[in-house]
Amino acid sequence: MLQNGSMRGWALALLLVIAFLLPCSACCGRRVAKYFVDPRRGLHKYILLTLICLFIPGSYFHDGLVQSFKGPISDSMHLSNSQFASLFVVSSLTGVLCSPGSLLISRVGRTSSAIAASFMAAIGSSVTTVGYVWGSLALMLLGRLLFWFGLNVLLMVQTILTYDLYKGRNLNCAMTTIVLSIRLGGSMSYPMSGPLLRSLGVLDSLWFSVMLVVAAFFSTLLFGYLFQWTATARAVRPMLERHQTPSSIELGLVRKVPKLVFVFLSGIAAIWGVVFPFEVIGNDMLQKEFGYSADDAGFIIALAPMISICSPALAPFLGSRLTQKLVAFGTGMVFLALAFFVIAVLRWAVLGIVLVGMGYAVSVCASYSSLPLVIAAVAPAELQKKMESLAVGLNQVGSGTSMIVSNLTIGIIKDHTSYRWACVYLAAVSCCGLASAT
Repeated sequence: MLQNGSMRGWALALLLVIAFLLPCSACCGRRVAKYFVDPRRGLHKYILLTLICLFIPGSYFHDGLVQSFKGPISDSMHLSNSQFASLFVVSSLTGVLCSPGSLLISRVGRTSSAIAASFMAAIGSSVTTVGYVWGSLALMLLGRLLFWFGLNVLLMVQTILTYDLYKGRNLNCAMTTIVLSIRLGGSMSYPMSGPLLRSLGVLDSLWFSVMLVVAAFFSTLLFGYLFQWTATARAVRPMLERHQTPSSIELGLVRKVPKLVFVFLSGIAAIWGVVFPFEVIGNDMLQKEFGYSADDAGFIIALAPMISICSPALAPFLGSRLTQKLVAFGTGMVFLALAFFVIAVLRWAVLGIVLVGMGYAVSVCASYSSLPLVIAAVAPAELQKKMESLAVGLNQVGSGTSMIVSNLTIGIIKDHTSYRWACVYLAAVSCCGLASAT
C-alpha cells in the first residue's frame, strides 16, 4: 500500500510539473520563435545566413568526389582521359550559359529560384550516379549539365541574397562565411575520398554525396519558410524592402553598365581562371614534377581549399570602405602571383600552394564584398540594385570563360612544355587581375 501510495504521489507530482511546464514552454517557445521568424531580429539574419551557407557544400563535395574517383570511374567505364575530362568541361560551360539566370532570378523570385536550382542540382547528381551505374557517359554528361546548371544558378541566388540581406561589415562576415562553406565542401572530398572508397566503394560513396546534395535542397526549403512563408515574414519583409527598387531587369541594361564594373569583374574572373584550373592540375604536377606520392600529393593540393576555411578570420581586416576592400583584393592577387612564381621559379611547391590558398581566400572575399560598392560608386542610384543582380550574372560569364580559357591554355602548354610554364601563365593572369584592382 505504501509503495502504491508513493507511486501515486510521484505520478501526481509529475502531472503537476507537466501541467506547469506546458504553458511555460508554450510561452517561452513563442518568445524564442520570434527570434527565428521575425526579419527585424538580428538573430534571424544569421539563421538565414547559416541556411544560405548550407546551399552549396554538399554539391561541391559531390563534385570533388567525382573528380577524386577519376581512376575507378575511368577503369570501370573504360573512359579515356579526354572523355573523363568532358565531365568537368560542362561546369565552365554552364557558368557561361546560365548567366541570364540573374534575369530569371529577378523575375521568378529569390526563394523560388533557390529551391528550383537546388532541386535541379539534386536531380543532376542523381542522374550522374545512375549514368555511372549504367555505364553511360552520355547520361553522366546530362547529369553533370543539370547539376552544374542548378549549382551555378544557386551560386548566383546565394550572392544576390547576401547582397540584399547584409551591408557594410556584416557583408564581410557573411561573404567570408559563405567562402568557408563552399571550400569546406570541396576540401573535405579529397581526404574523405580514400576512406569512402575503401569502406563503401565508388557507387555507395557517390550515393552518399547525392544525399548531401538532397540535404542542401531541404535547406533551401527551410530557408524559404523562414525568409518568406511564415506569417511574420509575410507581414514584415515587404515593409523592410519597400524602399528597394523593383528587381526586374532588362537586357538593355547591359549597355548601361559602366566600364569600370566590367574591369572589376575581369579581376574576379582572373581569380577563377587561376585557382580552379591550378587545383585540377595540382595533383598531377606534384607527382610528375616534384616526385610526391599520390597520397602526399592529394593532401598537399588539398591545403589550398582548406586554408579558405579560415576565411571568416579575414572579415575584420577587409574594411568597410571601397578603398580598403580594393587594397585587400589587390593583396590577394599579389599572393596568387607570388604563389605561381614560387612554384615555377623557386620550385617550392608546398609554399606556393599555401600562398594559393591564402591568395584565393583574401581576393575572393574582398572582391565579392566590394562589388556592390563598386557599382554604387559608378552607377546611377536608380539602377544600382538592378545592376547588382545583373553583375552577378555577368560575373558567371567572365568566371566561366576564364576557366575555359585557362584549362585549354594549360593543356596546350603542358603538351609542348611542362607545368612550370603553366604556372608562369597563371602568374601572368594573376598580374592582370591585380591590374583591375588598381
